[in-house]
Amino acid sequence: MARIKKILLWLVVLLSFFIGLWVAQDNPQVVDITLLGFSAAPLPLGLWLLVMFTAGIAVGLLASLPLVIKTSAENRRLKKTSV
Repeated sequence: MARIKKILLWLVVLLSFFIGLWVAQDNPQVVDITLLGFSAAPLPLGLWLLVMFTAGIAVGLLASLPLVIKTSAENRRLKKTSV
């Protein structure tokens, strides 16, 4: 079962990588982005999309981290009291 999970994880990673390449290839227009009043480097639109999508994932993971830590601590506490 663990081997199937690992294979599926790798398939998802490879699929995400190829979709990212596809998005970057289909959006080659160079754009200049202004973030909070600061001008960023002009990069292809596809690359900006991938960077912002990745940043959104990272922010989401960081935002959920306290809840994950709290839940795992609660699980450990419950396991200790039940044994």
